[in-house]
Amino acid sequence: MLAKILKTHLLKANLLKICLLVAFAFCAPIQNIHAANCGGNDGIALNELPAELSELISDHNGGNKTSDNSVDSGACKIPEKEATQKTPDISPVNNKSKNLNGTIEAIHGAHVPDEVLVTISADGGIVERLANQYGLTIRSQKALSLLGNILVKFGIPDGRPVAVVRAQLLSEQDVLGAEPNHIYQLNGDANKEVIKRFSQTAAEINKAQKLASGRGVKVAVIDSGVDEDHPALLGAIRGKFDALDKAPVNETAHGTAVALLIGGGDNSFKGAAPEAELYVARAFDTTKEGAHLNSAEAIISSLDWAFQQNVDIINMSFAGPENKYITDALTNLMSTDVVLVAAAGNNGKKAPYAFPAAQQGVFAVTATDAKNRIYTKANRGPYVYIAAPGVDVLVANGSGDIQLRSGTSYGAAIFSGICALALESKSTGKSGGKTNKRIKLKEFRKAIELSSKDLGAPGRDPVFGNGLIRAEALVRQALK
Repeated sequence: MLAKILKTHLLKANLLKICLLVAFAFCAPIQNIHAANCGGNDGIALNELPAELSELISDHNGGNKTSDNSVDSGACKIPEKEATQKTPDISPVNNKSKNLNGTIEAIHGAHVPDEVLVTISADGGIVERLANQYGLTIRSQKALSLLGNILVKFGIPDGRPVAVVRAQLLSEQDVLGAEPNHIYQLNGDANKEVIKRFSQTAAEINKAQKLASGRGVKVAVIDSGVDEDHPALLGAIRGKFDALDKAPVNETAHGTAVALLIGGGDNSFKGAAPEAELYVARAFDTTKEGAHLNSAEAIISSLDWAFQQNVDIINMSFAGPENKYITDALTNLMSTDVVLVAAAGNNGKKAPYAFPAAQQGVFAVTATDAKNRIYTKANRGPYVYIAAPGVDVLVANGSGDIQLRSGTSYGAAIFSGICALALESKSTGKSGGKTNKRIKLKEFRKAIELSSKDLGAPGRDPVFGNGLIRAEALVRQALK
């Protein structure tokens, strides 16, 4: 009898707690709220609750957690606003498969724990009002041409969970959207010195460079900092942007390696498209203490800058969770036929989907070695679109030693460079006359698929995608 009474009281307590949490998240703002009761799952299935609330509940029986150790699952969907932009041609690329629950098997996103990103259509005192009303600090705000609104980064000084603040802000009529400030990771290692050469023959790059050099094609590189004084990059960098608020530059290895694989060159080395115009945006770095500096906000700002530079290709050698603002920005870019290239990810064959590579319309690139074998750490899945050399990239340091580095970052960079060759040949044409180099994405995808070398299972597969990219064949397809 006693056990029955206790069970009844526990059930009532659980129901009361859930009701309080719902009211807490969506009620009028309360000053100095602290999440003292965060962290107990009272027997409720987390996927049955709104994403804003599920992070507040964990198992009271021993404190068991879900398999996702991050604070926000990244699965919450903001109601879509009525679209006004041109719908991009993306349907044939990266068709997402679903798991048994019908949801995308995506990376569950880590994010900055005390920040939330908010969009509004105009300020007029709205930002300051929201900050005062909800006890937030204004860390930055900027008008974004790509999204057509104002992006505000609010700080949460009192320890409230991001999901709670996000839910409160979404109840405001003036707020268009609110997202966690997700964190991303670069997909490869690199020495700070020059990338010498890797599998130029496998990708037919040497042959393709006899037909095109990437002249006049603008390629944006969103990455770590880049060594602008590197001899092979002199004259290649035509624009630069710092999305990290002028924090000291400590990391240039990865960005320099990626940029060099795409373009630039001197007597000792040539990128895939040596005459391409590089536009470098620093969105990743580390502090001297080793802390990582990167966020969705920095990526969104970099994408907006690249859009304003009217670039033709954007290389994104990083991976992380799906973020609505990044998704919207990339969708708008695709509507203008910008070629979006992303690393498929380096978390292994059982890893969840990595974004932005898994977004529909983005060219997700995996990495292969000199014998056309898949990189063992590469992600797998139906979103993988194409393979490019990216295993055992030769790296030389200042003392002449040779090191080997691998990653889908490098496959993405080589693919971006090859795309620059094809876009130059398309813009020049057989007659040599200049035409619009913004080839339609549907047409460009068809050329890629016709020119790639099938690897693995016949046809497109989740390991190699459409197979190994072949530069010369793609350039010739573009010339037709």
